[in-house]
Amino acid sequence: MKASIGDKVAVIVETSADAPREATVIDVRDSATGHESYLVEWADNGHRQLVALGPGSRLERR
Repeated sequence: MKASIGDKVAVIVETSADAPREATVIDVRDSATGHESYLVEWADNGHRQLVALGPGSRLERR
């Protein structure tokens, strides 16, 4: 799954009954292994975090 700047992502925590957390991709980072990670800004608190999207993620293109 590859995201672009401005895309919306939702991260689902399987062990939690909470709703998925949503964020906006603000930067794309390439790693030496070829896997991308994304700097996101969380919608619920505005914090920024570097994340890798996995099976528990949903992507909404802008």
